[in-house]
Amino acid sequence: MRHQLTDKNSIPQVLADMTAPSLILGQAIGRWGNYFNGEAYGYEVIDPRWQFFPVAVQVDGTWHMATFFYESVWNMAGFAFLYLNRKRFQQKGYGHVFLWYIVWYGLGRMLIESLRTDSLMLGSLRVSQLLSVVACAVAQLAMARRAGGRAAALSMLLSVAGVTVFIVDRSGWALLLSALMMAMSAVALYRLYRQGDAVGE
Repeated sequence: MRHQLTDKNSIPQVLADMTAPSLILGQAIGRWGNYFNGEAYGYEVIDPRWQFFPVAVQVDGTWHMATFFYESVWNMAGFAFLYLNRKRFQQKGYGHVFLWYIVWYGLGRMLIESLRTDSLMLGSLRVSQLLSVVACAVAQLAMARRAGGRAAALSMLLSVAGVTVFIVDRSGWALLLSALMMAMSAVALYRLYRQGDAVGE
């Protein structure tokens, strides 16, 4: 049953839910600005068999991974995910659509950012990856805490483990393991929504 807006303190959450699908759609479209500006690309593609768009993009005569395109596609899929599930998420309370936006965007950014060559660094950490991992985990923990039950506890455990693995070891395999844990946490949460095990009820 859809929650009624009875408290003015819920207005920011309602607005966040309303803007989340449009926000990720705007990010999907906006990534094409990177193409026209010749920026936000990835590592050089040496193998001629992969030197074609959309796998790679040519910048100053050299082929690079088209990371802007990868993120654009991921965000477009995120828009479809949020739009198709918005009513299901809204039935669980205000703010859930926006939390799922953070989870979706964070998962994609933490992987795609590892392919880029122009990342803002904080020591050995990519700032965008760190923010994405932490934001994704916080959003998942917020949903899992309100859900309760074994599935929610598993989601919380996976989220915390994913952040820990990322911070302790930032190798390629550790990053994949961290992303896998975050994805498994998201799947566990999504199953709660589909099964009607009320998150926030």
